[in-house]
Amino acid sequence: MATVSANFTVPANTSSGGRLQGAGFGASTPRMNHGDSLQVVVTWGGSNPPGSLTGYFVISPTSGSNQTAPSPFVNGSNFVCFLPLSASKSVNGQQYTFTSTLLTIPNNATAGNYELTLVVESAGVQWSEDPEFDTTGN
Repeated sequence: MATVSANFTVPANTSSGGRLQGAGFGASTPRMNHGDSLQVVVTWGGSNPPGSLTGYFVISPTSGSNQTAPSPFVNGSNFVCFLPLSASKSVNGQQYTFTSTLLTIPNNATAGNYELTLVVESAGVQWSEDPEFDTTGN
């Protein structure tokens, strides 16, 4: 069981919103196995970081995918395709870590190719990005 992290930055001087910056999942598309969890870390790039951020997670199959599962994550017997989460700023005041037990690949997940669309919001201002990840079915 591993934690797969996606790392983003809210760029400084974007008080009207925009695109998140940063490596996301990094140089390659990660493969998640049964028991692996998804974690998103957002760094506030400007001054005066807010006390918390809201993250809206939309998980969907990548375009051109013919898989039947809309998401590798489940809650009971229901797929988790949308999940709002809140994260408080870290001790140093610049980072926000989004985690949830609902973002863990269950044992019965099948292999697939997915996209995470992430929207981060503070006081009605929004930033977004959409990196891809794969699951192995193992």
